[in-house]
This record gives sequence, structure tokens and C-alpha cells, in this order.
Amino acid sequence: MTAELPLCPVCKTPAKSHELTCSVCGYSLLTVCRGCQSPVQMQFSYCPYCGRPLDAKEILPTYRELQEQVEKNRSQLFEYANDLTKLYLKQRQLEQYLPTGLLDKVMLSDSQVVGERRYVTVLFTDVVGFTQLSAHLDPEEVFMLMNNCFRLLVEQVYKFGGSVDKFIGDAMMAIFGAPVSYGNDAERAVRAAIAMQEAIADFNQQMLPKLGKPFQLRIGISTGDAIAGTVGVEGQWSYTVMGNTVNMASRLQSAARVGGILVNQEVYQQTRNLIEYRILPPISLKGIGDSVPVFEVMGELSHSVGFRQLPSTQLSRFVGRGAELAKLQALASAARQHKRGGIAFVTGEAGLGKTRLMWEWQCRLPEGTQVWFGQCQSLTHASYEVWRQIIFNGLSLEKEPQQTVASVLLEYLGDEKWLPFLETLLFGQNVLPERFRDLEPEQLKDQIFVAVLRLLTQIARRHPLVIFVDNLQWIDQLSGELLQSALPLAVSWPVLFCIGSRPEAEILPSLLHQAEKLLDSGVVEIALPPLSPAESEALLQERLPLQNIPERLKAYILERGQNNPYFLEELASFIMHSDFVEKRDGRWHITDLEGLSRLSLPGTLRGLIRARLDRLPGVKQRILSYGAVIGPVFPASLLMAVLRHLPQLTDIATHLTELVQEGILAFDGANYRFVHNSVYETVYQSLLLEHRRQMHQRVGEEIEKQLGGAPDGQYAEQLAYHFTAAENPLKAVPYLLEAGRWASQRFATRAALDYYQTALRMLPQTPQFASREADIHGAMGDLHQLLGDYDRALEAYRQALEQVDDANRRADYSRLIGQIWQWKGDTDRAWQWFEKALGEMAHHHTEITPLVRGRVYADVGLFHMHRGDYVHAERW
Repeated sequence: MTAELPLCPVCKTPAKSHELTCSVCGYSLLTVCRGCQSPVQMQFSYCPYCGRPLDAKEILPTYRELQEQVEKNRSQLFEYANDLTKLYLKQRQLEQYLPTGLLDKVMLSDSQVVGERRYVTVLFTDVVGFTQLSAHLDPEEVFMLMNNCFRLLVEQVYKFGGSVDKFIGDAMMAIFGAPVSYGNDAERAVRAAIAMQEAIADFNQQMLPKLGKPFQLRIGISTGDAIAGTVGVEGQWSYTVMGNTVNMASRLQSAARVGGILVNQEVYQQTRNLIEYRILPPISLKGIGDSVPVFEVMGELSHSVGFRQLPSTQLSRFVGRGAELAKLQALASAARQHKRGGIAFVTGEAGLGKTRLMWEWQCRLPEGTQVWFGQCQSLTHASYEVWRQIIFNGLSLEKEPQQTVASVLLEYLGDEKWLPFLETLLFGQNVLPERFRDLEPEQLKDQIFVAVLRLLTQIARRHPLVIFVDNLQWIDQLSGELLQSALPLAVSWPVLFCIGSRPEAEILPSLLHQAEKLLDSGVVEIALPPLSPAESEALLQERLPLQNIPERLKAYILERGQNNPYFLEELASFIMHSDFVEKRDGRWHITDLEGLSRLSLPGTLRGLIRARLDRLPGVKQRILSYGAVIGPVFPASLLMAVLRHLPQLTDIATHLTELVQEGILAFDGANYRFVHNSVYETVYQSLLLEHRRQMHQRVGEEIEKQLGGAPDGQYAEQLAYHFTAAENPLKAVPYLLEAGRWASQRFATRAALDYYQTALRMLPQTPQFASREADIHGAMGDLHQLLGDYDRALEAYRQALEQVDDANRRADYSRLIGQIWQWKGDTDRAWQWFEKALGEMAHHHTEITPLVRGRVYADVGLFHMHRGDYVHAERW
């Protein structure tokens, strides 16, 4: 008779003798011998290790234990579910007492909500009639009436996406734009104010028998910058906004007539196409000014739709700009025909499409044209930065080692004598051979310029060359001077320059003037206007492919887009990523027009960007903040190293990839950059000064760590920038001095002066560097002298002279002061200072070095020669 197979204690499936786990449910078929504690298969009657008999009572406890554990787990799961339900209900209750979006920020933060700079709209309202009511009603009745009144007012604030900041007696303060911005917060605040006036009228009709006299409201609204965040002490935090914008709203409320709504100029500018206003004479507001423009709200104009926004991730079809593109193509054709170059300037405000127009032209250039491109960076003094980009990108050398770069450059130059100067531009002063290190800064700059011009002409000999320089408004001094030196190449070589800039660039007028003098017919000036209404509609049609879109909706989007292509694209993307459209059968459809109509479109580009950023998860916002602190372009390795110290930030690489996919950042394999400078500026300017300081400190420390030893000039400039922004004088001063020396060597005189001047401001906080003050004044005197600013040079040398006791330095500074007076044409004063230098040398004869002695004698000899006294000149 065959023995009966044991059953799995869980699923009751017969278990084969060789199985250690059930083939059906996976449960272990091993038990434990209670004698020797060895694992034993369940079908055994005796333990194979100790021989102890095994019966059912010893085998089955495992199953009983399993049943008990399952019951225990089930009970715990029910408890967890119950706790989560309670937590959810508490969270919903909390939302009644917290500003919109604040609870999410609190839940995601590791402590209190971090303060930030916000562009907000603040509304103050005061209930007129409350004091008289208190005089003849019971306090309990007054409390109930005011509570009902405020409930109506708060409902209007919430309806339009605002949050109540505080109640102050019979007044209320509300915020629009913090902690979450919708982009059109000024419009929302004004509409909320109008709704409040309507609500209080309804309240009066119902409650007039009790009130005796109707309640009325005075409302003031102000838009501007403010600091938003939590204030208070442990256990008693409050979210609020502070700043002049709050004071302005309060003063406007006090100045408003009973039943009126006053707004400041910012609110008026943003909403005048939506709200009817009466322009009032300027008024005096305490603590604000004596002549403040004010505007009274008279009612709404007929608009009623809007949206939220997400970023575009791909280029739209090129719409408009046909005439401008034709001018650029005609310039290229003429250059080919006459075998010469040309110069094009494309100017316009942010978002009008300067870079896109240049890109479209580049795509239409004839095959075989060499295209070199560089983009100037803001917030950096790094000299030659744009030319480094132009050369590295143009020759595809971005990731190549120095040896390979040198080999390629030498192939084009044909003469190795120019190679050291190009390498100095690309890699820094440390690569300059010893034999050239005694060159004066101006001589070194001239040699670098000549080397670059030779490289460009050698490139142009082989193929026509087009050099694009974008964001001219941020060009550094030396890059600007080199660009001015390079423009004459367009006269005799097939070199085209295309320069993109905002209108405010300081160097732009001089470049335009120079270009017109060089090439009468080879210069194109394109000042980009906003798109025409027809072009805006065509762009919207491309970016908003919705079926049966209502005309009123389309008209409102076009109005809000202000004919700015970037703004229009972002607004369209806002709609396409909303919850009210979907794709069916390959086409996009509006699924809920009524829901869509309850939203509002951002009214300004800045508001649009802020709304876009507010919808990002907190982790992504933090990553963008650190990226912006590093700069508009930031190395991936540096960002990752900085963020490693923040344990609350996880999956950084994934978030960065998503930010690239969302069109906020771009990545070239080594560096990230903000796709739009306006986004970068908004992110950086939103940071509180204290947080900026801390973040710059962390970035500076990480750069130091990565460099290991003493940095060269290029990195000294970066470190000087970060530690200066961190307000860390002990770290900043030595880097500022090194950056000043580095900039001086490359003849970046104005940048060097900035570094030295900043170092001087920080010296009182760093007594350990006090001995360097004379060196700084002396270096600044040299730089002022190079710029021809002799009065400032004299002052700097005098201050240096007052700081030193060493005979050599006193003689040298006296000589330099005499030299300046000679150049100013005052020979009497010049000779007085030369005599002082000679006196120092005579008095401290044994201490004077040959170098200083030679300088003084040479300048004294030149002094006599310029006066025609050749006998004395020869003597010296």
C-alpha cells in the first residue's frame, strides 16, 4: 500500500518527497526538530539528525503560527488604513486655516517653509461701520455678524485663488501669488475685490434690520516684490509676506473712498485691458511718497476665461519674421557674390525670438559654411568667455584634451608662434610659456587679439565663416573689445557676424557705429517688433491644435499673449497640458469648456514663469535654485557634488532628466543650462539674500574641494564671485586679489578694478589682509593710468604711498605720481615728485634695489628729454 503524501499546510496540495517548498503556493515544507533544532522535511516521522520521533503536533505549529501572523498583519493593516483616513481628514481640516498650497509645502519640507522673494499682490480691506455697530449691540451679536461678514469676504478670496493672511479687528489682509502663483495674481485680486463689494451688498440686504446702517468696504491692492515665508517661534509659526508692497496696499486701503477700490500702478498696468479704471490725481501716502499714482476700479470688462501652463518641449513651426529672415539671407547672398563679409544686428526684448531667428537663418546658410556660435553669460566677469565658446564649439573641441586642441589650432594657424596666445585665451595664464610672462598686460592682450584674428582669417580662407554672438547685453569687457577688433574682418574676408542683443546692451551703440563706418551696404539692423495679430494667430494655431476652439477663448489667449512668441507658446502649452483637453483619434479636444473657463491666464511673462515654477515638485525647484546660483550654465559634476550634501534631495539625476524633457534645462553631455534666460533670472531673483549667501558658500567650497590646490585665474574669478556673494570676506579677499591680478594680466582693466574695489570694501572685516591695502591701491593706480584716468590714478598712488614704509616702494610710488603729473602737463609738480623719489633713494641708498633705481633714473631721464634738456637726460 502506497504511503499517503503529506499535504501543504496552506493550500492542501500533496507534497512530493523531494520538494522543500510547495509547488503551488510556495510555502516552506520544512519544520524544525524540537530536539536538535535542525530543519526537517514535513513528511519525515523521525528526525534524520537526532532520531527524535516527529508527530503532527510538532510539524503543524508552523502553520498555526502562520495563521496567527496573517491575522495579526490583517489587524495592523486595518489600523494603518484607519490612521491614514484620520490623517487625511485632519489634513483637509488644516487646509481651511492655511493659504492655498501652503500645506503641501509644509508636508514636503524638513522644517518650516523656507522664505523666498515673491512677486505678489496684496489686498487690504476694511469694514466701515463696525465701530458704530459695537456701540449699540451685544458683543456676542457683533461677533456673529462680523464672523458671517468675514466668511463672505474670505469665500471671494478663495474663489479667486488667494489666501487670507490675517484678520486685524475689522480689517483683513489677503495674498495672491504666494505660496503658489497663478501668473495673473493681480487680476485675481481685483476680481476678488469686486466680488467682495457685491457680496457685502447682498449681506446688507439680509442683515440691514440688525445692522441699522449698511456695512461698506474700503479696499487697497498693491502688486510688487515681497518676502514670503514663515515667521514666529517654535510651536507658533505663521506664513506671511513682508515688504513695501504690503505697506502700499495698507495705505491705499486707508486712502480709498468708502465703497471704493484703489490700486497701484503695477496692478493697473497688468489689468487695464480687463478692468475699467478711473485715473486719479497722484496722492501722498505716509511712508510711501508724496506723489503716488493711484487708480480706482470702476468695474470689469468682458473677459472670462483662462488657464494654467506647462513648458513646451519642442520648437514650433517658424511663424512670421519673414521680412527679417529675408534681410539676413540677402546679406549672405551679397557677401557670397562680392566675396566679402557682413554684419547683422538682431535686437529685441526677452521672448521676441532673437535666438530663434538666428537659428532659422543658420539652417538656411549654404552648405560648406562654417558656423561658430557663442552665448554671453550673465553674472560672471570671466574674460574671453564667449570667445572660448566660439572657438571650442566652432572647431568641435569642447571635450578634447589640451594637447589635441593645440594640434588642431596649429594646423589652422600654420605658425606655432601664435599658438601660446590662443592657448592662454582658452586655458588660462598658467599655460603661457615662461618667455612671454614678462609681457605687459596690454602687450599680452594685443598678441591674443592678433592670434584670434589670424585663426579666423585662416578659417575664412577655406570656407565662408559666420560667427553668431548671442546675449550681447552680458558680454565681458575683453570679449567685447575682441569683437570690436574682429569686425573689420568683414571688409576683406568672407566673414559674417550676427549679433543678438537686448536693446539695453552698453556696447551696442559703439558696435553699430563701427559697423556702419566699415560697411555701408553690408550692415543689417533688425529691431524685432512683437508679432502681428495675424502672425500671433498662426502661431497659436500651430501650438494649440484644438478642435472647435471657441473664438472668445482664442481672442482672450491672443490678448494675453501680447504678441510675444515665447509667451504665446507657453500659454498654449499651458492649455495643452491642462486637465480639460485630451487626445482622441489623433486629434485634440476640449473635454470641459466650463471647467476651462473657470481658470485664468497669467497676465505677465514673469507671472507665467513663476506659475510654471510653482507647479514643479519642491525637489525640482531646489535643484533649479542651486543651478541658478552656480550660473545660467552649470557643470553637471559641480551641481551633483553640491546636491550630495542635501539628504532630502533624492533621485537627482532623474529629476534633471525630467527638467530637460520639460524644456526648462538643456544638457550637452557635460553642462546644463537654462533654456530661457528669463527663467534663470526668475529662479535666482526669487531666492532670499540669506539663502543666496548660504548657497554661494556651499558652491564655492565645492569648487575649492574639486580643485584641490591653488586655483588659476579663471577659477579664482569663479571663487571670488561665489564667496563675495556669500559675504565671506575671509575667503573672498584672496580670490578677489588673484582674480584682479589675472584680469590685469589679460588687460581686462575694468573687471580688474571691480575685483580690487570689492576687495578694498571687505578689508576692514579681514585685518589679516590689511597689509595688502597698499598693493591694491597701487594696482588700481596702474589700471586707472592704463585707462587714461589720471586723477583717479593719482589718488590711488597717493593712498598706496601713505600705507608703506619700505624705501623701495615709497620711491617707486613717488616716481609714478611724478610720471602722472608729467602726462597731465604739470612739469613743476612732476619734478617735485621725481625729487622725492631721488631723495628716498639717497636717504636709503643701501636698501634700494637695482630695479627701482633703474625705473627712477629712466623716468627722470625721460622727464629731461621731454623738456629738451638732452644733457641732463643723457646723464640719467
